[in-house]
Amino acid sequence: MGARALREFAGRHLTLNTVWVVIVLAGLFVFIEQRQIRPNDFWWHLRLGELIVELRSIPSLEPFGFTIAGEQWLDQPWLAQVLLYATFELGGATAILLLHGLAITGGYALVLLAVRPRDYGRAGAIAVLVGAAASSMNWAVRPQMFSFLLFGALIYAIERHRRGDTRWLWLTVPIFFVWANTHGVFVYGVAVLGIYISSRLVELALRARRGEATEAQWREGATTA
Repeated sequence: MGARALREFAGRHLTLNTVWVVIVLAGLFVFIEQRQIRPNDFWWHLRLGELIVELRSIPSLEPFGFTIAGEQWLDQPWLAQVLLYATFELGGATAILLLHGLAITGGYALVLLAVRPRDYGRAGAIAVLVGAAASSMNWAVRPQMFSFLLFGALIYAIERHRRGDTRWLWLTVPIFFVWANTHGVFVYGVAVLGIYISSRLVELALRARRGEATEAQWREGATTA
């Protein structure tokens, strides 16, 4: 890359907004990586992941609690438990903490990308910092970490759809397939998606009332619904 091309690349991408995004995301990752694996329910999830891999099936009966041993039980976050166990087998606690930092920071990064960092980098970065401060109490090393990443992916897909790239909304199908098997917070994602789709349909109805709705918009409204 020549000097002129390098200057043009820097002029397009190395803006002050970009610097804000990079600094905030890098700072969040470093801060999150300082956390420890506390004795909440991480080791319980890890043992369940090991059990699922060993048995090659998801337990349907309570395997540990002696007061309810043998009772019917739904292991909803089974996929997260398998991922945690596979990561632990690969690199121990260090790999778990790396996955934890990447998942949470990745969720915030997707939200930042959704708001066009080139144009609103500083505003988006500050908003993410505020959101991170409010949600930091939920950064424990447990299946909830995957909800940060998947929620960010949902917001990104919704925003791309809102800007006219209609294909991105289909990404919600694999997002919820994974999310519903990793953590119970997926129900909030369903609520967000429902609010977005409802608002689009209300907007379409108002356009139709004014006689401004086109056939293509009706088709897109039906597809979105």
